[in-house]
Amino acid sequence: MSREDRERQILAVARDEFSRRGYVQTSMDDIAEKVGVTKPVVYDRFSSKEGLLLACVRELRMELAEAVRAASLAARDPEDMVRQGARAFFSFVAEHEGVWRLLRCEQALSDLAREELEAIRRQQLSVTTEALRGHIGGGDPLREEMVAELFVGATERLALWAEQRADVRDHVADWFVDVMWNGLGVLFAGSPDGDAEMSGDTRESDSRK
Repeated sequence: MSREDRERQILAVARDEFSRRGYVQTSMDDIAEKVGVTKPVVYDRFSSKEGLLLACVRELRMELAEAVRAASLAARDPEDMVRQGARAFFSFVAEHEGVWRLLRCEQALSDLAREELEAIRRQQLSVTTEALRGHIGGGDPLREEMVAELFVGATERLALWAEQRADVRDHVADWFVDVMWNGLGVLFAGSPDGDAEMSGDTRESDSRK
């Protein structure tokens, strides 16, 4: 097996072990045993357990950026861009729920790992700002940055909420876009008593009639 293939194998096992058992409870011995190599082989590739965690986070960061960027670029129009980007983000988080849960427990991570987590946020800001460029406020850079900050902060909190509520996971992306695209007024419009049904698919189709 080539060095690159071995590193990918170690990273895959480490992501699984860290997500299932947590960073503190996972040892390099555990990872080496799962991979089928000696512990010095793992240390040779990643220097330390922290180095292995950082490599896992960096890999996750690149995958997330690519997923959101690809979804946004394939969109039909600005609203669809927001919707598809949100769906890609929430789908990615759900698919990698264990690792995401680990990253949220920042108190268990080192300063370097926390810096990597913040790098994920900065990267999402960059990807979102790039997707919004030219679409917000006549191309006003400050407003584009503001909306990107709003998107990234809201999606991170909603991902945490959805993790605790399995019944909303299939809807959270569309609900998020309903509010972000149409404004909070959409929640108070509709019935006389102020209740409004949130239906991403319905509203998405209505907006294109």
